[in-house]
Amino acid sequence: MYKRTVPRPRLRTTDRLFWAGLAKVWAGWRQALVIVSPATVLRWQRRRFRAYWTQLSGRATGGRPPVHAEIKAGVVGFAPLEGITSEEYHRIFDTNVRGLLLTTKAASPLFPETGESIVNVSSAVSSLTPPMLTLYSATKGAIDTITKSPAKELAPRKIRDQARRLARP
Repeated sequence: MYKRTVPRPRLRTTDRLFWAGLAKVWAGWRQALVIVSPATVLRWQRRRFRAYWTQLSGRATGGRPPVHAEIKAGVVGFAPLEGITSEEYHRIFDTNVRGLLLTTKAASPLFPETGESIVNVSSAVSSLTPPMLTLYSATKGAIDTITKSPAKELAPRKIRDQARRLARP
């Protein structure tokens, strides 16, 4: 892209005399020769850099990157209260609560001293408590609670811990 396609023009003695004479007659001749401003060149380079890395990453330009449904919702278990088993309880709580707690614990020492953010995915069902979602509501309520305590512990290190609530499970 930046490779020269034609040879560089040679300056002759007459060319040098012309530019020297022009410089004596017109002091601001150099400003007139600036065809492309540095800001334009930077904008072109940034656009090319963005296009290059977008092509390398293999994702479509613009918009949010795709997020798998499992990551968005965690683990959902639709069951009436009588249908909840110990295995189902452990499966949902191990993924949604224990996984979050252990990941936060493992990640917190790795953050730099300048501070970072931990974002936990919660849901509106923690306060809406719909039927058939008892376990899921409980795990999302636990996420809301677990987020608050580490937020206070990690605040002196400038690490923010916050929960984002999704509108639906």
